[in-house]
Amino acid sequence: MKSVVVRRSFSLGFSGIIVFVAILFCASIVLVWETASFYRFWGETQPPWGEWPIRVKFSYVFNLAVENVVASWMSSMLLLVIAIFALIGAVVDNRSASLRRGWFPVALIFAGLSLDEMASYHERVLAWKLGTVE
Repeated sequence: MKSVVVRRSFSLGFSGIIVFVAILFCASIVLVWETASFYRFWGETQPPWGEWPIRVKFSYVFNLAVENVVASWMSSMLLLVIAIFALIGAVVDNRSASLRRGWFPVALIFAGLSLDEMASYHERVLAWKLGTVE
């Protein structure tokens, strides 16, 4: 008995890429709008979290100007995906060993950037450097 292997190729095509870019653009507009609406509502003074209306809490979660919110998590995951793909590139690259080794520093850099985005190390270093550590 002979088995038949069916392979399907996945291709977005030009129209699919346009739709994907349009979705990303709309998501960016929403994030910028939520950031602007948060600062328009509160300005610089902010009461305790429990006193915020639900609409303002939603705006805060999607605020691009603060750390540890949905936008920074998404950015961190994208950086981690790049690091993973760089490691995959190092494994499957069939060129010379010196070219394959070049993928490891790329993976390390992007993994470090992902960790920094989630843990906010750059803000802590800046606070330490400026002497404002609490």
